[in-house]
Amino acid sequence: MNVKGLLELISQKNITDIHLRTGFPPILRRQGMLTLATGIKPVVAGQVRRLAFDLMDKKQTKAFQNKEEIDFSTCLEGLPRFKVKLFKQEGQPALTLRDLSKSPQHPSLNSPPVKRHWVRLTRVCNDKCNFCLDSEAQNGTSLPMHAILEDLKKGRDQGLTRVVLSGGEPTVHPDFIEIVRKTRELGYTHIQTVTNGRRMCYKEFLLDCVVAGLTEVTFSLHGHTPELHDSQTGSPGSFLQGLVALRQALQIPKLIVSVDTVISRQNVRHLRDILDFFIRQGVREFDLLQVIPFGAAWDNQDLLFYDVEAELPHLRRALDLSKRGDIVIWTNRLKPQYLEGYEDLIQPPTKLHDEYKGRGLMFENFLKLGIKPTCWGRCPHCFLENSCKDILKIQQEGQLNSYPVPECLKDHPETLIVQDGSACPTLNHRPDIQMKDFVNFYIQHRYFVKGSACKNCNLNPTCAGAHIEHVRRYGFPKPKPWMLTHVS
Repeated sequence: MNVKGLLELISQKNITDIHLRTGFPPILRRQGMLTLATGIKPVVAGQVRRLAFDLMDKKQTKAFQNKEEIDFSTCLEGLPRFKVKLFKQEGQPALTLRDLSKSPQHPSLNSPPVKRHWVRLTRVCNDKCNFCLDSEAQNGTSLPMHAILEDLKKGRDQGLTRVVLSGGEPTVHPDFIEIVRKTRELGYTHIQTVTNGRRMCYKEFLLDCVVAGLTEVTFSLHGHTPELHDSQTGSPGSFLQGLVALRQALQIPKLIVSVDTVISRQNVRHLRDILDFFIRQGVREFDLLQVIPFGAAWDNQDLLFYDVEAELPHLRRALDLSKRGDIVIWTNRLKPQYLEGYEDLIQPPTKLHDEYKGRGLMFENFLKLGIKPTCWGRCPHCFLENSCKDILKIQQEGQLNSYPVPECLKDHPETLIVQDGSACPTLNHRPDIQMKDFVNFYIQHRYFVKGSACKNCNLNPTCAGAHIEHVRRYGFPKPKPWMLTHVS
């Protein structure tokens, strides 16, 4: 049994899984039923492990070479995307192969995420996370009730019914439960908070929050052991407190519970183990946030920033969970090119509005006055790199033109449907230009990205790539044969 034989087997009608067990012919799953393949010799132990590594690319082989058991998805050029699991069964190597082509798409492709109104309650936190992008804004205070209510009313005036109560650490606000109650009275129907969970480990407090109107809790947990989590939060005991709170929250009927995790050098190789641990607790929704060069994260850059390309095998092991069908994974601030093969997990582009709004004055001054932000020069570590380059471009040149559809997609059905023959729009700089104007234009006409296949295209130097929404729905495009650079 070799790779070619595996592909021939799984290409047969209705076969979705192949299981190789030492001493047996391949076991096939067809329409939910398991059967032995006929006419094929039993596989031997050496074949199984060798076959697993034949399905890996060079980066995966390097990352997993010393492991006896591993989950991964195939990323070899020309090979369909399969989920592969190498493990021990009765002391012998075994291998399963599953076709991922029928995996469900991310829910944000069916309907865009509902807009939420973010309201800051505090500028203080009971953790000291080494990756905190908001550390510069922490001054040890809680916002007064009148300011919070004014912000909440602003969201309702805009017709919003979903709100996120954030911080700092929002639950340390002395009036947190009253704020939740007031939020519900104002007419918000979905009230979420993002918390480290330390105060919610006290069951009475958690229950009071739910009675007051809290409908969703996102717990920020960055490891699956006290050692890994607490080393990042700077608070001994914070993992156990957060875990107690999470388990209690999962027992409350109708309360939506999710986990967010900041990905850094400290935990990227443990990311799959982290998600598996919380799945065993009962969590079914995760938000994975790439570390970015702001606040404490930049101060601890040597500890936190990592070569994403080199760690892709470990990152993909975690992302494979999104193919299960019962797990929802959101990604934040991860550059799209690192999500090739998982394009539906690319962050919905409308969230760029939140990113620029979060540091409003700094970026408004950049757009209107040309004053470079204090983070300028850290761009290779930031997913805003290309959009910020466009802010500089419109400042220096006075306008931005829209990118054209790439040659390889001009005959794509979606291109033909939306094509109206109109001139490409232009955004001109003006004294009263608003950040939302720039972001809207960028998303519609400049948010283009390239995949790995573009490197071999002779149009690559002049092509901007494909629009982000096309990539999210259909994957990164492939050059047509006549576009490929031929090496003699």
